[in-house]
Amino acid sequence: PPPAAAPPAAAAVPPAAVDAFCDLALCLGKRLDQLTPDDVASHPRCAAALASGGDGGGGGGSNGGGSGGRGITAVEREAVAAAAAAVKQALQARLAAGASDVPGRSYVHTAPHHDDIMLGYLPLVRRLVRDPTATHRFLYATSGFNAVTNAFARERLEAAAAELRRKDSPLAALCAAGGLAPDAGPAGPDADARRYLAALAARDQAGLRAAVAQRTARCAQEVLLAREAEEELGAFAPQLASSLSRAGGGGGGG
Repeated sequence: PPPAAAPPAAAAVPPAAVDAFCDLALCLGKRLDQLTPDDVASHPRCAAALASGGDGGGGGGSNGGGSGGRGITAVEREAVAAAAAAVKQALQARLAAGASDVPGRSYVHTAPHHDDIMLGYLPLVRRLVRDPTATHRFLYATSGFNAVTNAFARERLEAAAAELRRKDSPLAALCAAGGLAPDAGPAGPDADARRYLAALAARDQAGLRAAVAQRTARCAQEVLLAREAEEELGAFAPQLASSLSRAGGGGGGG
């Protein structure tokens, strides 16, 4: 439904108060309309919001100390009920605003890393990009700090090379059989992820290292195949191990 009357209700409730009441309800496993004055008094941020009157409930409903066994007054119940109703209206207004279409806008989506937009608000992006009158630009602004360093890349490459050189290495067999080839499609990288997640669930540190080595080798093979397309996959594992070792010890930039 169009958010015609919702924005005024949302504006009356500070975002901090909305967040505080939602946090309290989630922690207690209650709906907003089930919160009691004692619940609110036990939560410093909710108690402060209610006392300030900034939640739309009129203020003065809690002194932060709970009922203390004296009983809960009707005024306190009304204040908490009014606050919960105002927070609910604010949430509904947010949802309505997010679901409404605003044609002809230009959006700049920013993120530090390539997966952060997907992890943060992919459902919204998918809806926004359906509007043919809107334009979208995506800016990934990783500065390099806390990014993939040379030392980190060398560590991963050396670990993959060691796994490939190990006797009876499943990774070397997989590589020689073409299991790391780019034409394997998404099933290949998916297998890496499944192996990693299975090891993570089992708390298998060796399995985690093997899964990371497998993904590293897959990425390295893609690079090597792009440079040396004439190589036969059957003889590729030794070359990959050697190349990984050289790359790991080179310490070059990038």
